[in-house]
Amino acid sequence: MVRPISVSSSSSPSSSALFSSSVSYENSTSTKESTTISSSTTTASTISWSSSSSLSSSSSDNKDSGMMGDTTETKDPMDTTTTSTTSSSSSSSSLGSSTSYTTATTTTTPVTTKFDHISIVLNTNARGVTEDLVQTAQQLSRDYDAATTISTTTTLDNQTMTIPNIQVHVTTTLQEAQQAVQQILNIAATQSTLVVPVGGDGTLTTLMDQLWQQQQQRQQQQQQTQKQQSTISFPVSFAYIPMGTGNALGSVVACQAQQSKTGRRRKRRFLQRLLRPKQTKRDLFRQTLQQLFEQVLILNNDDNNNNSNVNSVNHGCIDVVELPLMQVRTVRSKNSNDDEDDEEEEENDSVHYTFFAGVGFDSLMLQDYKDIQEWTEQKSKQKQQQHRNNIDNSKTNSKNGGGININIYKFLKDTILGGVSGYTIALFTKTLPQCLQRQAHLMQVQVTTQTPQTTHWIDHRRGDLMRPVCYNTNTNQGGTVDNNDNNHDTNNNNIDSSASPPLLLYRGQAGIVAAGTAPFYGGGLRLFPFARMTPYGMHLRIGRIHPLRGTLNIPAIFAGSYRDKRPSEFGCLDFVGTDFSVQLLHPSEGYPVQHSGESVGTCTHLHLSMNKKDTPPPIQFVTLLPPRLIVEEGEEVDDDHATEVKGR
Repeated sequence: MVRPISVSSSSSPSSSALFSSSVSYENSTSTKESTTISSSTTTASTISWSSSSSLSSSSSDNKDSGMMGDTTETKDPMDTTTTSTTSSSSSSSSLGSSTSYTTATTTTTPVTTKFDHISIVLNTNARGVTEDLVQTAQQLSRDYDAATTISTTTTLDNQTMTIPNIQVHVTTTLQEAQQAVQQILNIAATQSTLVVPVGGDGTLTTLMDQLWQQQQQRQQQQQQTQKQQSTISFPVSFAYIPMGTGNALGSVVACQAQQSKTGRRRKRRFLQRLLRPKQTKRDLFRQTLQQLFEQVLILNNDDNNNNSNVNSVNHGCIDVVELPLMQVRTVRSKNSNDDEDDEEEEENDSVHYTFFAGVGFDSLMLQDYKDIQEWTEQKSKQKQQQHRNNIDNSKTNSKNGGGININIYKFLKDTILGGVSGYTIALFTKTLPQCLQRQAHLMQVQVTTQTPQTTHWIDHRRGDLMRPVCYNTNTNQGGTVDNNDNNHDTNNNNIDSSASPPLLLYRGQAGIVAAGTAPFYGGGLRLFPFARMTPYGMHLRIGRIHPLRGTLNIPAIFAGSYRDKRPSEFGCLDFVGTDFSVQLLHPSEGYPVQHSGESVGTCTHLHLSMNKKDTPPPIQFVTLLPPRLIVEEGEEVDDDHATEVKGR
């Protein structure tokens, strides 16, 4: 329920001053308000984007309307798009000199800046999501709902505040996740919703996958009923709190509390992480939620938002980042004994949406890491059962010994074998020996693209020069391609990839074939440094170097600075585009495949695509990092250029 609250402050109202104010809640109804504003990103081309904001103009008197189980099927009104391109320039004379101000052509994306509802989704399967975190989220939600005072960080000109509802979902099984998704979509149909996933990369992408697929079904049914076609929109924004193992997306779009920069506080936090890791994680989680709640309150009640951008001058501590998803279609091999019926074919073909995926050395290492984790978990359970049996048998010397063994395995699983250190152990103890002894990482692959006009090869020998792949018609350097551009969209919007014949990019041995729309792979590994070189494409990397060379260059690979500049070796082939097809010629039974940092079985064919009619628009992430600096503190912007600066 949205409740107005009165604000009392000893200081005069000021939109830029920081203060702590005391507010009191009143039990009354209020009309929810939501506005959309535009954040600008300079691009070379225009991107189609669907507006994700939804408004509710009716008052609400049901306080628990968003709780688990209390759902109502409602019409989803989100079927419009708003995309515009703006440019402006101005000049002025200051201190006798003439200064020119210009703004580049930008793609303007609608961004919801007021949220009526916040849904927190905690996946208990994630490594960092413990019972303490679940209790912390539930307690903060209760405290927030029943609080009589709240501390804000900015003076408010108005005397009332719009308070969003908060709902906590705790999921363990896929069925529970699907139920949470249904309830989120029911609420998002009438209220502007911010979803806060808490977990790893798999938690985030699985939640988005479920939201998008169910949203597609709902709007397709709505279109059939209304007999009209419209763009399917993504109805929510996200504030991702990473609590997984690799946390690849956390390096790009994480919503994390901003800490003090003083040296004493940094040393104190380091000691706390070393001596009390679980307590420190819980405290950081609590601070993140508290700061997020406060910033949402500020956004909801800042009148300046009506005429300014999220990335405007000195606008709070929230920044909105957009990140596109890619569609991953995997085809698994069928045994000779399998029936050739349609149902079996559908079971061998699966479609998911994610930010990174691949086959080869990375998926093999993930499978080894998973095996080590399962082995440690099994040993821990065996020791725990042995400990219980010893207690039942009243053996006096067994209790302490069993306890020590259990603690050792738990310590290994939670610390040394978790996170980056766990991947490192899996790499040197299992993956690397397999690759050196049996060449287990090598695959015979064929990589093609159906969008050659928008696909580029990164030439490391020439300073990472982007070169169109359709320049070369020689079969050794790109195959042949039909240069008919009738089906080519220069803005790369909803390209029908089936209209063009496939262009051969590479055929031969490879140790890894992976792609991503985010630069990071996990644990700080910047495997896709060219992922955001274009606003619409993904980075496909084909690794051909020997595992030993890769091991010796781990620091450069982690930093994303490794380049194979040898004239004719081509140990690392990098492509940027919107459509890639990877066929595994050998081994014939397929190879382990991963997406979102999770091993998901084997496949013989991997198809990666973006910007199709059935792929979601770029995902909006709300973060607590401040927007980029435009005007230095203490500098003033005159009225003639204030609007222009805000538009940047």
